[in-house]
Amino acid sequence: RNLKMISRIKEELSIPMSQKVPFDDKKTFELLSRGETSGIFQLESDGMTKLLMQMKPNHFMDLVDAIALYRPGPMQNIPVYLENRRQKRWQSDIHPVYDEISATTYGILIYQEQIMQIAQKMAGFSLARADILRKAMSDKNYEEIHSLEEEFIAGAIKNGHTKEKAKHVFALIERFADYGFNKAHSVSYAMVAYEMAYFKAHYPLVFYRQLLSSILGNDQKTQDYLDEMRFRQIKLVSVNINVSEEDYVLKDNALILPLNLVKGISRQTAFIVKKEREEKGLYKDFIDAISRLSLQGLSRHHFLALIHAGAFD
Repeated sequence: RNLKMISRIKEELSIPMSQKVPFDDKKTFELLSRGETSGIFQLESDGMTKLLMQMKPNHFMDLVDAIALYRPGPMQNIPVYLENRRQKRWQSDIHPVYDEISATTYGILIYQEQIMQIAQKMAGFSLARADILRKAMSDKNYEEIHSLEEEFIAGAIKNGHTKEKAKHVFALIERFADYGFNKAHSVSYAMVAYEMAYFKAHYPLVFYRQLLSSILGNDQKTQDYLDEMRFRQIKLVSVNINVSEEDYVLKDNALILPLNLVKGISRQTAFIVKKEREEKGLYKDFIDAISRLSLQGLSRHHFLALIHAGAFD
């Protein structure tokens, strides 16, 4: 759904599908830092919104980290991550290899790939062997983990590390492995989220039109997104018998709400109202609309629904 929405936005803006948005856009990061995340893939929950407002992301990898951190398990490390990120320094007595590999994530292990790097650098594992370790930990295969622990310690000693340090580091990564996230997965999620945030920041009307169209029929989400638009002072035109159609429409730098947003008005009914208007001109007044649309099959309950929604105002 989100990929389809991105493709439709690009199509509407005449942007080639292969063209990437700039991943260092200040306006996009400002939007995320303000917590205006409604409708953005992976980022619209209350907890994630709060994290982004605390983090104030200014780099694409900040978004990647946030997506990996905001899950059961890693959540407990969020305060430490944010404090270390704020200070841009941290102290660790764990091991220099650990410090080097966790430097990009401010002293916190977040990704499964970091486990593999530690095993490779400290214990001399090949990347293929390190991936077996990652998988064993992910699958909680304790028999294989125990076997690989012995191999890890032996390899670390061979590389000049003490047995005690090797055991300590292995215990640390084993504990972390319960909730380690795949970095490639997090990057992929973040790319989709960032593209959506970019369009929301730069082309809000097109973004909201496609977003609202994608959830037509979901009353609560529709209300939430319309509320955010009002908060952002984006112009909305309410349901109107003379301008609304069966889809959200952009006109005069405003978003016009569709007739079928009204409960009891189907897409087909909205199409009939639009078609009659296109063929015979605007509805001159209430009586003109009633008489013309009655001939097209609209009934009393349709008119009452439209009246209550303010479509004749």
